[in-house]
Order: sequence, then structure tokens, then C-alpha cells
Amino acid sequence: MGMGANYELGFAQFLLGNPNFYAKFDIPDYDYDKHVLHTCYNGPELETRLKEKNNYSYIQSNTTVFHGGNDPFAHLAKMDDGLMDLILIERQGRVGFLNTMLGSKNGSQWWKGRKKVIMLQVSEYTIYPLARKKGQCCIEIDGEINCDGEGNQYQDGCNVKCLQGKVKMFCPGGVGG
Repeated sequence: MGMGANYELGFAQFLLGNPNFYAKFDIPDYDYDKHVLHTCYNGPELETRLKEKNNYSYIQSNTTVFHGGNDPFAHLAKMDDGLMDLILIERQGRVGFLNTMLGSKNGSQWWKGRKKVIMLQVSEYTIYPLARKKGQCCIEIDGEINCDGEGNQYQDGCNVKCLQGKVKMFCPGGVGG
């Protein structure tokens, strides 16, 4: 089995597990009229919903179109716009979650008509993962678990920022060379 097949198998196992994460978000100075890509909530409703404890099946932020095994997911993401596409899939039943995630592989407008999908473009956000039960860790962010060993939320949360133009690429021999 190649690397792609291993990833697909692991992701299928993740999907079948129908994950369940509790979190709340703080998005400073956010323009809900300008940067919301998709949601079934109006601006004030969405702002309140993000700040309250909510139950999600999937949380992803992208600066590129792809996630995981080079699968297109955040179809509107641009690497050089200084924004991340924050995609939140609210908790739903196993079949609904599978349909949502498999639908993401089927085209650039996979989220259309899906009430459980929230898509935002943000330059910064803070996620506050919340434990479901004592002793149960909550959310892993790029390999880092954002809870103490008891499953309690860290008070400061995890702040994620997109720093436009701060990473310089060096390609010996030039691009494609």
C-alpha cells in the first residue's frame, strides 16, 4: 500500500468513527458581511454561535485548496491572500457526516445546500477546545493536543494567525528545475 492508500484508509476510519469535538472560537475584528463564504446563520447569529460551546465533527483551516492526501477541500483558499479558510462541520449523524465529507471530493461547490457546514475566511482565530468529560482530551491541532492531561481546556486557547508574506521559499535550481 502506498502513502496515499494509507492516508485514505486512516481517513476512512476517522470518518466512520463520526468524531465529536466541543469548541468555541474567537475571531477578532471579524467582518461577518464580507468574509463569510457559506453558512445557514445570519451575522449576529453566527457570531454568537461561534463564541458558545458547540459540537463539531470536523474543524479545518487551510491556506491552500488541499488537505490531507492532496484532496481538494477548501476550494476558495488562496495561498497569498493573507487569509485562511476556516471550515467547521457541525455535529450530525454518521450518514450525514459521511455524505458531507465524501461530497467534498466531488467538486468545487461541495458545501452548497449543506446546513451543517460553516465556511469563513479569517486572518486570525483562537480556538478553545472543551472537554466532553473529565480526563478526556479534546482537540489535536497539527499534532499538538490543546488540553492538559486531565482533559481541561487551556485558558488561553490556541491562537492561529496567517502572516502574509512572512515565509520565504528558496528553491535551489529554480522552480521545476
